[in-house]
Amino acid sequence: AMTVLNLYALRATNPEALAIHPDPIGVGNDEILREAARYGDRFRTVVAWGAHRMVTPERISVLTSAASEAGTTLWCLGTTKSGAPRHPLYVRGDQPLVPWEPIGE
Repeated sequence: AMTVLNLYALRATNPEALAIHPDPIGVGNDEILREAARYGDRFRTVVAWGAHRMVTPERISVLTSAASEAGTTLWCLGTTKSGAPRHPLYVRGDQPLVPWEPIGE
């Protein structure tokens, strides 16, 4: 089993919708992300947003701060050229999980 969470509560087939929506993060979304990162000692927290221009260091820090405070590791399916965790749609099915460390924050 797994739980999928998003850095932004708003989901859209067109990523530009995030840029024009008045509150793409949503009420309570950050606390849900923090809570998920705190459970990293029992469940792996896998990050996988890919090369998405709307993902900012501030959004990433919600997860990285919570994981750091809890002493948990964030995992990914490899990284893009810029260091972003790869999106599952663009990764082979046999790709192993590897620890993820943000760069350039």
